[in-house]
Amino acid sequence: MTRIRIFQGESLGLLLVLSYVILSSTKDIILERILSISNPADYLVIVFGIATVIYWLVGKVTPYVPPKRFSTQAVLPAMLALNIVTLGNWFGLYYSLKYLSAPAVSVLYAGVIPVATLIINAAIRKTIAPRRELLCAGGLFLIAFYWFAESLSVTAYQNTVLGLTFLIGSACTIASTTVLSKKLSDAQVPTAVVMAHRFYILLLVALALASPISSIIRVLFDNILVVLFVAVGGTVVSLWALQKGIEKTDPMTTNLIISAGPVITLAMYPILSGGSSLSISTYFAAAAVTLISMTNAFYKARSNMMIKT
Repeated sequence: MTRIRIFQGESLGLLLVLSYVILSSTKDIILERILSISNPADYLVIVFGIATVIYWLVGKVTPYVPPKRFSTQAVLPAMLALNIVTLGNWFGLYYSLKYLSAPAVSVLYAGVIPVATLIINAAIRKTIAPRRELLCAGGLFLIAFYWFAESLSVTAYQNTVLGLTFLIGSACTIASTTVLSKKLSDAQVPTAVVMAHRFYILLLVALALASPISSIIRVLFDNILVVLFVAVGGTVVSLWALQKGIEKTDPMTTNLIISAGPVITLAMYPILSGGSSLSISTYFAAAAVTLISMTNAFYKARSNMMIKT
């Protein structure tokens, strides 16, 4: 007899990562509209200032006893590295959304993140992905490259190149973030601790590049509802779901599910963007990367969920 457990183990991890993708896609579409005419550093200060406070409070009020003791000195290098790659992750994302549409960012993420994860996972965790995942990552990268080549002929060259530069940095550090988070999870570091202390370097750099404090406060109160959604739903809740999902599944599977984000972004984009149009190549690339990502994730999830009795 065979049965499938959907809300336990890696199956629950996949559902949590999918929740992250939905919230994150919504957040990116909203950010695209406001960052194109704003200083991204202002929103980085506001959003991650709020996120840090919330995570710190959650860590204080949530009782948690790790199953075994862990040394602060042993995990400090990983936490410092996580702070550094978190800077590249969010700085790159916010500035890429200033120059590219949210669906374009999703497509390019889909192509770069799995390849970067393969390389970084092999370097840090000394693990080599199965052949199926290698082929999947290669296919995603080729589709993203196709979209980029097509976009150069129909969009402003400077904006496309600038957006791509920021996005590549963000995608590579996202891969590192996933691997480092998994490493901290393996060391029994509580999720609340990881989330409360990962944004310090990002906040320092953002403050250095942001507008004066009076301007930041004005931005906050002029866009209070948008800021609250981006900070709470699109950042705090989505990152919590991602972090918990990382704890329950492996980095490559996590990033392949994230790679399915383009089709979700495309579905919501006409509604949230005010009816903005997209190129045919964007629709094709989004559909292709989603098909490849979800097919690979399905076969891996099925093999992990089936429990022989």
